[in-house]
Amino acid sequence: MDLYDREYAAEVINFFWPQLNAKPNSINEEMVRVAFTALSKSKECSKSMDLVPRPTLKRPDIGWVIKQLKKIGKRIRNGQTGIYIVCREAVAYGYIRQMQMAAQGL
Repeated sequence: MDLYDREYAAEVINFFWPQLNAKPNSINEEMVRVAFTALSKSKECSKSMDLVPRPTLKRPDIGWVIKQLKKIGKRIRNGQTGIYIVCREAVAYGYIRQMQMAAQGL
C-alpha cells in the first residue's frame, strides 16, 4: 500500500470509528480488511433500510401505502448509495474489537 491508499483507508476507518483517530502511517492490511468488511455490511444494511416504509402518525390508508411504495421505488431506481447512520453505528459497534485488534497487529 502506498501513502494515498493509506490515506483513503484512514478516511474509511475514521468514518466508522472516529475515536481511533487512525493516521495513514498506522494503517495495516488487517485494518483495511476489517474496514472493507464494515463498509460492505453497512451497504447491505442500508439497502435493506431503503425498502422499509417510513412511519406515520395515523393509521395507514391506501394513499399512504402507494406513496411509500413510490418513494421506495424511486430510491431503488436512483441507486442511492448512502449509508444510514443506524447501519453505520451498528456495524461500527459490531466490528470495533476486530479493528482494535487489527490496529495492534493481533
